[in-house]
Amino acid sequence: LLYVAVMTRPDIAYAVDYLARFSTYPHRLVVDQLKHVLNYLYHSRFKSIIYQHTSETKMDHLICYSDSDYAQDPITRKSMNGFLIMLSDVPLYWKCQYTPLVCKSSTEAELQAIYLLSNEFMVTFHRNQSHTLSG
Repeated sequence: LLYVAVMTRPDIAYAVDYLARFSTYPHRLVVDQLKHVLNYLYHSRFKSIIYQHTSETKMDHLICYSDSDYAQDPITRKSMNGFLIMLSDVPLYWKCQYTPLVCKSSTEAELQAIYLLSNEFMVTFHRNQSHTLSG
């Protein structure tokens, strides 16, 4: 499931991350949730991300989305952040991770999500741009 979540199905990334925490000592509820994810994958198996270039396709706009929850993890009280970068309505890059710091409010969690998105964007695309210019 981890390969599927990372490489082809970003819509199940959070569920797989959550279920992986219980892989050492699975509980009956965790097994039920795993079956739910597998059922979702089976019934949505024909949905896909299509990267298609045609003569009328314009690569003219970049859209970034970010979201965060506030202290969702009951043990560490860290917030989960996720972001999605789209180029011309096609998902280009996505990531989901816990914040490195504990937030004091939902506003601070959202600001951390924006910071992590902008930082990841600059590191990833600046690195790719420098390879393109030098190679």
